[in-house]
Amino acid sequence: MEKSKSNVYSDPLRRANAAIFIECTYALIESEGFDRLSIRKIADKAGFHNSTIYLYFRDADELIFLACVKYFEEYATGYGNLRSAELPPMERYYRIMKLFCEKTFSNPLVFWHIFFGKYGADLTDMFNLYYEIYPEKRESAAEAHHVMYFGKNITERSLRVLTPLCDLQGSRVTKENLEQVNRLIVCGFKAMLEEACNAEKVDVAAQTEYHLQMLHFLIDA
Repeated sequence: MEKSKSNVYSDPLRRANAAIFIECTYALIESEGFDRLSIRKIADKAGFHNSTIYLYFRDADELIFLACVKYFEEYATGYGNLRSAELPPMERYYRIMKLFCEKTFSNPLVFWHIFFGKYGADLTDMFNLYYEIYPEKRESAAEAHHVMYFGKNITERSLRVLTPLCDLQGSRVTKENLEQVNRLIVCGFKAMLEEACNAEKVDVAAQTEYHLQMLHFLIDA
Protein backbone atom coordinates (compact mmCIF):
# COMPACT_ATOMS: atom_id res chain seq x y z
CA MET A 1 0.00 0.00 0.00
CA GLU A 2 1.22 3.47 -0.77
CA LYS A 3 1.88 5.28 2.48
CA SER A 4 -0.25 8.29 3.24
CA LYS A 5 1.60 11.58 3.03
CA SER A 6 2.02 13.69 6.13
CA ASN A 7 -0.32 16.68 6.53
CA VAL A 8 -2.71 15.47 3.82
CA TYR A 9 -5.45 17.33 5.67
CA SER A 10 -3.58 20.49 6.60
CA ASP A 11 -6.09 22.61 4.68
CA PRO A 12 -9.05 23.40 7.00
CA LEU A 13 -11.71 23.07 4.27
CA ARG A 14 -10.32 19.76 3.08
CA ARG A 15 -10.24 18.52 6.67
CA ALA A 16 -13.81 19.68 7.30
CA ASN A 17 -15.16 17.98 4.18
CA ALA A 18 -13.31 14.76 4.99
CA ALA A 19 -14.87 14.84 8.45
CA ILE A 20 -18.34 15.25 6.90
CA PHE A 21 -17.82 12.08 4.88
CA ILE A 22 -16.56 10.20 7.93
CA GLU A 23 -19.45 11.33 10.14
CA CYS A 24 -21.99 10.40 7.46
CA THR A 25 -20.40 6.98 6.97
CA TYR A 26 -20.47 6.35 10.71
CA ALA A 27 -24.12 7.47 10.89
CA LEU A 28 -25.06 5.04 8.11
CA ILE A 29 -23.27 2.16 9.84
CA GLU A 30 -25.24 2.95 12.99
CA SER A 31 -28.60 3.34 11.25
CA GLU A 32 -28.46 0.77 8.45
CA GLY A 33 -25.60 -1.58 9.30
CA PHE A 34 -22.09 -2.02 7.95
CA ASP A 35 -23.15 -4.50 5.28
CA ARG A 36 -25.54 -1.99 3.68
CA LEU A 37 -22.99 0.73 3.11
CA SER A 38 -22.50 2.09 -0.39
CA ILE A 39 -20.63 5.02 -1.89
CA ARG A 40 -23.91 6.36 -3.27
CA LYS A 41 -25.57 6.37 0.16
CA ILE A 42 -22.56 7.99 1.79
CA ALA A 43 -22.28 10.71 -0.87
CA ASP A 44 -26.03 11.42 -0.81
CA LYS A 45 -26.03 11.79 2.96
CA ALA A 46 -22.94 14.03 2.84
CA GLY A 47 -24.47 16.18 0.11
CA PHE A 48 -21.72 15.53 -2.44
CA HIS A 49 -21.47 13.74 -5.77
CA ASN A 50 -20.18 10.15 -5.61
CA SER A 51 -16.90 10.98 -7.30
CA THR A 52 -16.11 13.70 -4.76
CA ILE A 53 -15.20 11.04 -2.21
CA TYR A 54 -12.05 10.24 -4.19
CA LEU A 55 -10.85 13.83 -3.84
CA TYR A 56 -10.54 13.28 -0.09
CA PHE A 57 -9.76 9.57 0.28
CA ARG A 58 -7.69 7.07 -1.67
CA ASP A 59 -10.68 4.75 -1.96
CA ALA A 60 -13.89 3.69 -0.22
CA ASP A 61 -11.98 1.31 2.05
CA GLU A 62 -9.95 4.17 3.49
CA LEU A 63 -13.07 6.25 4.17
CA ILE A 64 -14.87 3.32 5.80
CA PHE A 65 -11.81 2.49 7.91
CA LEU A 66 -11.67 6.06 9.23
CA ALA A 67 -15.36 5.89 10.12
CA CYS A 68 -14.75 2.61 11.93
CA VAL A 69 -12.07 4.23 14.09
CA LYS A 70 -14.89 5.74 16.13
CA TYR A 71 -15.71 2.22 17.35
CA PHE A 72 -12.07 1.53 18.13
CA GLU A 73 -11.92 4.71 20.22
CA GLU A 74 -14.43 3.20 22.64
CA TYR A 75 -12.10 0.24 23.21
CA ALA A 76 -9.06 2.54 23.44
CA THR A 77 -10.68 4.57 26.20
CA GLY A 78 -11.55 1.45 28.18
CA TYR A 79 -8.07 0.07 27.62
CA GLY A 80 -6.55 3.31 28.91
CA ASN A 81 -8.55 2.96 32.13
CA LEU A 82 -7.49 -0.66 32.63
CA ARG A 83 -3.87 0.13 31.83
CA SER A 84 -3.70 2.69 34.62
CA ALA A 85 -5.55 0.53 37.16
CA GLU A 86 -3.58 -1.18 39.93
CA LEU A 87 -4.10 -4.80 38.89
CA PRO A 88 -1.95 -7.94 38.83
CA PRO A 89 -0.64 -8.57 35.27
CA MET A 90 -2.74 -11.69 34.67
CA GLU A 91 -5.94 -10.04 35.85
CA ARG A 92 -5.20 -6.95 33.78
CA TYR A 93 -4.60 -9.06 30.68
CA TYR A 94 -7.86 -10.97 30.96
CA ARG A 95 -9.87 -7.84 31.71
CA ILE A 96 -8.35 -6.13 28.66
CA MET A 97 -9.15 -9.12 26.49
CA LYS A 98 -12.71 -9.33 27.84
CA LEU A 99 -13.23 -5.68 26.93
CA PHE A 100 -11.66 -6.25 23.52
CA CYS A 101 -13.92 -9.23 22.78
CA GLU A 102 -17.05 -7.42 23.93
CA LYS A 103 -16.30 -4.50 21.62
CA THR A 104 -15.25 -6.51 18.58
CA PHE A 105 -17.97 -9.17 18.72
CA SER A 106 -20.59 -6.43 19.15
CA ASN A 107 -19.58 -5.02 15.74
CA PRO A 108 -17.77 -7.86 13.96
CA LEU A 109 -17.95 -6.45 10.42
CA VAL A 110 -16.55 -3.13 11.62
CA PHE A 111 -13.60 -4.72 13.39
CA TRP A 112 -12.96 -7.16 10.57
CA HIS A 113 -12.58 -4.14 8.30
CA ILE A 114 -10.15 -2.57 10.79
CA PHE A 115 -7.95 -5.58 11.50
CA PHE A 116 -8.25 -7.77 8.42
CA GLY A 117 -9.41 -5.42 5.69
CA LYS A 118 -7.34 -3.64 3.05
CA TYR A 119 -5.58 -1.37 5.54
CA GLY A 120 -5.29 -3.83 8.41
CA ALA A 121 -1.51 -4.05 7.97
CA ASP A 122 -1.08 -0.27 8.26
CA LEU A 123 -2.99 0.55 11.42
CA THR A 124 -0.56 3.13 12.79
CA ASP A 125 -0.55 5.07 9.50
CA MET A 126 -4.33 4.98 9.37
CA PHE A 127 -4.77 6.20 12.93
CA ASN A 128 -2.31 9.01 12.23
CA LEU A 129 -4.47 9.92 9.23
CA TYR A 130 -7.55 9.92 11.44
CA TYR A 131 -5.90 12.34 13.85
CA GLU A 132 -4.91 14.62 11.00
CA ILE A 133 -8.62 15.03 10.36
CA TYR A 134 -9.47 15.22 14.09
CA PRO A 135 -6.39 16.87 15.68
CA GLU A 136 -8.42 17.95 18.70
CA LYS A 137 -9.00 14.30 19.61
CA ARG A 138 -5.28 13.54 19.58
CA GLU A 139 -4.68 16.36 22.04
CA SER A 140 -7.65 15.79 24.34
CA ALA A 141 -7.34 11.99 24.63
CA ALA A 142 -3.65 11.32 24.09
CA GLU A 143 -3.19 9.12 27.16
CA ALA A 144 -6.25 6.94 26.65
CA HIS A 145 -5.85 6.65 22.87
CA HIS A 146 -2.13 5.98 22.72
CA VAL A 147 -3.18 2.34 22.34
CA MET A 148 -3.92 3.24 18.72
CA TYR A 149 -0.21 3.48 18.00
CA PHE A 150 0.84 0.16 19.52
CA GLY A 151 1.55 -1.72 16.31
CA LYS A 152 1.02 -1.68 12.60
CA ASN A 153 -1.24 -4.77 12.71
CA ILE A 154 -3.24 -6.89 15.11
CA THR A 155 -0.38 -9.36 15.59
CA GLU A 156 1.96 -6.67 16.90
CA ARG A 157 -0.78 -5.25 19.11
CA SER A 158 -1.65 -8.64 20.58
CA LEU A 159 2.04 -9.29 21.24
CA ARG A 160 2.44 -6.07 23.19
CA VAL A 161 -0.45 -6.91 25.50
CA LEU A 162 0.72 -10.52 25.96
CA THR A 163 4.41 -9.82 26.61
CA PRO A 164 3.99 -8.82 30.30
CA LEU A 165 2.87 -12.40 31.00
CA CYS A 166 6.24 -13.84 29.96
CA ASP A 167 7.84 -16.00 32.69
CA LEU A 168 5.19 -14.87 35.15
CA GLN A 169 4.05 -17.20 37.91
CA GLY A 170 0.87 -18.91 36.78
CA SER A 171 1.64 -18.31 33.10
CA ARG A 172 3.03 -20.80 30.62
CA VAL A 173 4.09 -17.98 28.30
CA THR A 174 7.87 -17.68 28.03
CA LYS A 175 10.27 -15.65 25.93
CA GLU A 176 10.83 -18.80 23.90
CA ASN A 177 7.19 -19.52 23.07
CA LEU A 178 5.81 -15.96 23.11
CA GLU A 179 5.61 -15.58 19.33
CA GLN A 180 3.98 -18.98 18.92
CA VAL A 181 1.36 -18.39 21.62
CA ASN A 182 0.60 -14.97 20.19
CA ARG A 183 0.15 -16.40 16.71
CA LEU A 184 -2.33 -18.95 18.04
CA ILE A 185 -4.26 -16.23 19.87
CA VAL A 186 -4.54 -14.06 16.75
CA CYS A 187 -5.53 -17.01 14.55
CA GLY A 188 -8.16 -18.07 17.05
CA PHE A 189 -9.56 -14.56 17.30
CA LYS A 190 -9.62 -14.17 13.52
CA ALA A 191 -11.58 -17.40 13.12
CA MET A 192 -14.11 -16.38 15.77
CA LEU A 193 -14.51 -12.88 14.33
CA GLU A 194 -15.10 -14.34 10.87
CA GLU A 195 -17.72 -16.65 12.34
CA ALA A 196 -19.42 -13.67 13.97
CA CYS A 197 -19.35 -11.76 10.68
CA ASN A 198 -21.24 -14.58 8.98
CA ALA A 199 -23.78 -15.13 11.77
CA GLU A 200 -27.30 -13.76 11.55
CA LYS A 201 -27.13 -12.84 15.23
CA VAL A 202 -24.10 -12.83 17.51
CA ASP A 203 -24.26 -13.88 21.16
CA VAL A 204 -21.57 -11.47 22.32
CA ALA A 205 -21.38 -12.86 25.85
CA ALA A 206 -21.02 -16.45 24.61
CA GLN A 207 -18.42 -15.52 21.99
CA THR A 208 -16.46 -13.54 24.56
CA GLU A 209 -16.54 -16.35 27.10
CA TYR A 210 -15.44 -18.90 24.51
CA HIS A 211 -12.48 -16.78 23.45
CA LEU A 212 -11.48 -16.20 27.07
CA GLN A 213 -11.59 -19.96 27.68
CA MET A 214 -9.25 -20.42 24.72
CA LEU A 215 -6.88 -17.82 26.18
CA HIS A 216 -6.88 -19.55 29.56
CA PHE A 217 -6.08 -22.85 27.82
CA LEU A 218 -3.13 -21.30 25.97
CA ILE A 219 -1.76 -19.13 28.76
CA ASP A 220 -2.52 -20.51 32.21
CA ALA A 221 0.07 -22.86 33.72
